[in-house]
Amino acid sequence: MSKRSFQTRLRNLCLLAIIALCIPLIAGFFGRVHPAFDSLAHFRAHLAALIALCSLPLVLGSMWHHAALGLSLALASFLTLVPLQTLLQNPSRDAHASLSESGPLYRLLQLNLRFDNPDPTRVLSLIGRENPDIIIFQEVSEQVSMLPERLKHLYSHQIKCPDISAVGSVAILSRRPFLTQPLCEKSGRLAIVTVDLNGQPVQVAGVHLGWPWPFEQPEEVASLEPVFAALADDALVAGDFNAAGWSNTVRRIALAGGLTRGSHTSPTWLHHSLPKVLRPIVGLPLDHALSKGAVQIVNIRSGEDAGSDHTPLLIDFAIGREPSLAEGSTVVETHEKPATSRVAG
Repeated sequence: MSKRSFQTRLRNLCLLAIIALCIPLIAGFFGRVHPAFDSLAHFRAHLAALIALCSLPLVLGSMWHHAALGLSLALASFLTLVPLQTLLQNPSRDAHASLSESGPLYRLLQLNLRFDNPDPTRVLSLIGRENPDIIIFQEVSEQVSMLPERLKHLYSHQIKCPDISAVGSVAILSRRPFLTQPLCEKSGRLAIVTVDLNGQPVQVAGVHLGWPWPFEQPEEVASLEPVFAALADDALVAGDFNAAGWSNTVRRIALAGGLTRGSHTSPTWLHHSLPKVLRPIVGLPLDHALSKGAVQIVNIRSGEDAGSDHTPLLIDFAIGREPSLAEGSTVVETHEKPATSRVAG
């Protein structure tokens, strides 16, 4: 086979690959039509990267216009991965403004522990280094149930939802007092409590959605939308959404609760059978933080590996208003069993 013939065949194969990849990529933008399309949206970054890669051999030659279309589509898709406000703002300037104008910074650690985490002590080391004010865990199973107990002397205010399966449930741990009776949505996918942050009541919610379509996630989101709609004016939501931040799933939750998603878009999950070094390259961004009202997310960054298939997220946030907790407000003791929502799971 001549060199020219090989190049022609390669370009033809690349063109066919671009066409094939465009189908699921474009379908992923129609997640509102059917959850099957939303499941494709989670892989938007991967599909766009493959289209860009396949377009490169077409740049030089008669197929350059196909390459231009492919690269343009890939670029446009990449731009949708980041919240619009992130593209328009100066992160360092806005972070500095939050530091100087919004008072003290607080830190929340978000981590799906993985129910069979082989070395939970790495989680304790992470917490010792980062010193978060609030911790949200998912998959607090029997195997890792020692963690909340070991941390009780530092995080005396705790809620752990009842286990609904062998993978465990959601838990919220806090150094700061709880102001309300903790609430667990009855499927164990959502825990909510109001925390006293220096006189400012902030509602904190920990989320762990099920898997995307064809599994139970669409039905779960529909049942939880009224719960998110009832969130307090000042709230912070974090968790493992099992959905990319640009998906219709996360959009529905944000819309229902009047929430704004933080700008972190780096991959946070990779299947445990694959090398963790590949997570930043081919992983999926399934863990997110959203806020509303006076709660301002200043920074979100990835923490060090804690033995899970999920990357820990460290969310620094500030409160944009003066303390408003009324004198005489009582702090709720957290040793009672948390209430359970009547919203269908």
